[in-house]
Amino acid sequence: MNIAKKEDILKILEKEKLAYIATTNGKFVDNAVVCYSHQDLNLYFGCYEDTLKGKYLAQNDYAAFAIGTLQIHGKVRKIKYKSSEYKEKIQSYATKWPQYLHVFDKEKNQLYELVPLVIWNYNPKKGEMNRDVLILDQDYYTELDPYLAKKEYKYKSTI
Repeated sequence: MNIAKKEDILKILEKEKLAYIATTNGKFVDNAVVCYSHQDLNLYFGCYEDTLKGKYLAQNDYAAFAIGTLQIHGKVRKIKYKSSEYKEKIQSYATKWPQYLHVFDKEKNQLYELVPLVIWNYNPKKGEMNRDVLILDQDYYTELDPYLAKKEYKYKSTI
């Protein structure tokens, strides 16, 4: 297993503009494109509570993000509107997305934080199935029991 470098992950988070979020209620899945900002490795995004994404986050606080070559699993929480934490985090969001700041004053729109549990960075320069990993919650990673690529797969015709 190759260890992902935090500074490489932060460069990608800074460079990319959009994230792709996947949520589930345990039966159905939803995916969506969201604008995001970040502070260190934590991600911030907006969501209306009555969308599938919002409904699923209310039922299940785990979500997956794809950003550039990153795949991120994390826990999501709503940040209380107008709290001191909210005011700090919304400024981070406003720096990257000033044109969307006004939507957070609309009913049912919330600011959420994703705290990453594990981050994979796909790096095809190191091989066709290579993904470096940064484990932030060992218990989660162990229970997840993720796929670890073999060094080499044989072609079906040679098996």
